[in-house]
Amino acid sequence: MYRGPAQFFKVVTDADERYAVWFADAPRQLPWRETGCYGSLDECWDYVESSESSDGFWFHFPLNSR
Repeated sequence: MYRGPAQFFKVVTDADERYAVWFADAPRQLPWRETGCYGSLDECWDYVESSESSDGFWFHFPLNSR
């Protein structure tokens, strides 16, 4: 599915505290859990970079999202 230019995202994390940025309306997929951060792509990256354990972060769009 092609979404066009997405404008709303969310930050998710896993048990190893790795972060990912997903489309805000993407369904939750285990083992990822939502952090509560929603917003523009820049706002989500700012959240990830300001997190205490931002050693590992990924940029990720769930499969079948484009």
